[in-house]
Amino acid sequence: GAVPKRWGTAHPNTVPYQVFPTRDGHVILGANNDQQFRRLCDFAGVPHLAEDPRFTTNAQRLRNRDELVATLSDLTRSETTEHWVEGLEKAGLPCGPVNAIARVFRDPQVMHREMKIVMAHPVAEILLIGSPLMLSATPVRYRRPPPRLGEHTDEVLQTLLNIGDSERQTLRKAGII
Repeated sequence: GAVPKRWGTAHPNTVPYQVFPTRDGHVILGANNDQQFRRLCDFAGVPHLAEDPRFTTNAQRLRNRDELVATLSDLTRSETTEHWVEGLEKAGLPCGPVNAIARVFRDPQVMHREMKIVMAHPVAEILLIGSPLMLSATPVRYRRPPPRLGEHTDEVLQTLLNIGDSERQTLRKAGII
C-alpha cells in the first residue's frame, strides 16, 4: 500500500544495480545475485569485498547499500568506461556504457541499424535519430525534415479547418496565430 521510493537508475531490490562513474564517463552494471557479485568483485580486484559480512548476500547489500555504492563508485572511477564494459561482459555481468551524444552514433549497433539520419533542411543539414522500427516489408522512409516553427500553419488551417486567407490574417493580427 505504500508508494515506492524513486531510485533513479538503481534497483530497489538488488545491489549493485545502477549507473556508476568511470574515469571518462559512466557505466551501468548489475550484479543481481551473490554469484554475480563475487564475479564483479573478482574482476574489480577486490575479492575480499565479496567475503565482507556486510555484502555477502543481497539482503546484506541492501542494508548496506550506501556504503557499498560509495566503495564501488571509488573503484569504477579508477578505470575507463571501456575497461569496465569489456571486463564485466567477459565476466558475464549485465552492463553497458552510458553514452554521451558524441559516442552514441559511433556505437557499432547504432551504426549497423543505420540510426543516424542526415536530412537537408532549409536552414542547414540536420542530424536526426532514425526510427527504431526496422520492418523488411514496409521500411521507414524519411520524406521531409522536421518543420520550422509555423511552416505548415497556413496549410493546416486551410486544408483541415477550411479557414480562408482573410480569416487567417485576422487571427494573425490578433496574435492568435
